Order: sequence, then structure tokens, then C-alpha cells
Amino acid sequence: MGRSSSSPISHSVPVVVVCLAALLFGNVLIYLYLDSVYQTDEHLVSSHRGCEPQNFKMTTMKNCTPWLQCSQINAEVRKLKLIGQGAVKKVYLSEWRGQKVALSKLSSSDYLEDFLHGLSMLQTLQAPQVVQLVGFCLEDQVLVTEHHPLGSLLNLDSVLAQEQHQKHNTWQVRLRLAMDYISILHYLHNSPAGRRVMCDSNSLEKTLSQFLLTTDFHLVVNDLDALPEVDPSRRLVGEMWP
Repeated sequence: MGRSSSSPISHSVPVVVVCLAALLFGNVLIYLYLDSVYQTDEHLVSSHRGCEPQNFKMTTMKNCTPWLQCSQINAEVRKLKLIGQGAVKKVYLSEWRGQKVALSKLSSSDYLEDFLHGLSMLQTLQAPQVVQLVGFCLEDQVLVTEHHPLGSLLNLDSVLAQEQHQKHNTWQVRLRLAMDYISILHYLHNSPAGRRVMCDSNSLEKTLSQFLLTTDFHLVVNDLDALPEVDPSRRLVGEMWP
């Protein structure tokens, strides 16, 4: 007389179904989020910080101010310390009227074209996805941007390990940062300056260094020195200089 036994396959089927349903649900949520981000890109560009073009307003400021020019930078921006250095720029933590800012100065004349390209992109792409331009001086090859004290995305793990930020060490925050990264790439690929691609991302470390972490745990792109335009019709990447 034979004994009936339950098949392992029959027990595993509900588990597979649940996993597939969860995966599908997650994909739907991601799709809806990205759809809302993409639909609001154009609105965000026009309403960014509530300022007219060629103006800026940092978090603690009440009013918009025109971009700082050479005379104002030389007279009012005070260097505090060196906080970063790359092939193109040296970056100094600086202060302007009690506001912390980042002053970037050309490191070598060999990279003048890259520096000017990055400045041009900052001038054109002042959107929520891009670090805020505060001013520039072509004569001295310097530019000033808003300072983000948490630093680049390279610092994420060390920042989240700090007691005051441990509440942000959640999968929701990490997913939001990943979505911010996607939103930035989408904006650059559909920007007012044409379809731009980040070509200076040959390693994970280099890529992470190009994004700044805001105090409310969002991302802004900071390094636009290597951002050539793509011509989709010819499948070519053009010169970086716009």
C-alpha cells in the first residue's frame, strides 16, 4: 500500500509566486517614482530656488543675489582651508558674508579648457540636480559654489556612521540617493545644453567624488569639467566646449 507524500515542488510554488509579486510591486513603485521625477524636471528647472537666471540663494538667505563677480570675490570671499584638489581645480572652504562657500581655483593652465567648460556647464545647468553657482572670475580663473559640509558621496558610509546621522542609515534613504543619481543622469541627457554625458567616470571612486551629499540627504552633481555633448543622429560624442 503506497504512502502519499507532499511534493517539495508544490511547497516552493507559493514562495516563488510571492517573490515574483514582490519584485513586480517594487518595479511598479520605482517606475512611478521615476515617472514623477521625469515629469517634474522642467518645472524644477524654472522654479529652482525661486531665483531669476544668473542669481543665487543659499539655504539661509532670504533674497536672491546676482552671481558674484571679480571685485566682489576678491573683496568679500575669504579662503579658510584647502578641502580638495584634482587635476583641474583646487577647492577651498571659504566664507562670504558669514556663509560657507566653496572656492575653486584652476590648478594648472594646461587644464584651462576643462575649467572653462565646467564653468560654462554650471552657468547653463543651474537646476536642482546641479550644485548652485555663487559667482566666478575669469580673470583669476576662480569660481564659487555653494558649500555642502557632508562632502562627496565618497563619504556616505562615514557620514551615516556618525551618531547624529544614523537615523538616515536606512534602505529608503539609500534608494532615494540611487534615484537622485538616476534623476541627475536623466537631466544631463535631456539638458538645456543638449544631451550631455559624464565621461570622467572611469572608476567607482571617481564617479562618487563627482556628487555632493546635501544636509537633507539628496545628491547634486558637482564636477562638470568633462561633459561633452552627444549627437544622437550621428552617434558621435562632440567636443566638450559647447
